[in-house]
Amino acid sequence: MPDRPPIFAVAVLPPGGRGTFATFENEQAAVDYADRSLPSHPNSRAWIMLLENGRAMRLGVRGAGDWTTDRIPKFYVAPLAGGPMRPFHTYEDARQEASLGMVILSLQDDGGIRVDEI
Repeated sequence: MPDRPPIFAVAVLPPGGRGTFATFENEQAAVDYADRSLPSHPNSRAWIMLLENGRAMRLGVRGAGDWTTDRIPKFYVAPLAGGPMRPFHTYEDARQEASLGMVILSLQDDGGIRVDEI
């Protein structure tokens, strides 16, 4: 992972639905995707992140409406290259299903998101 260039990522999560994880080469492309993705999901959130050296830094959050983490699972597994996010109710279940080349996204109570690369 240390030799890989930084990846800009967006996790879009509509309440009650499956989310999408997407990756980009630059921050502006990630921001544009997050902004475009929200109108079709009025109560969704989009986290914009930088993945570098096995760590995720939250760069921003998009979204509006009535949204709380108690209505949805807190853990999701997605391919690092991008794709659908599969929901899980525990980190242990998510970790069991994740394989090499995937990420586990954990929604935090403070509105943040943690990303673990596998």
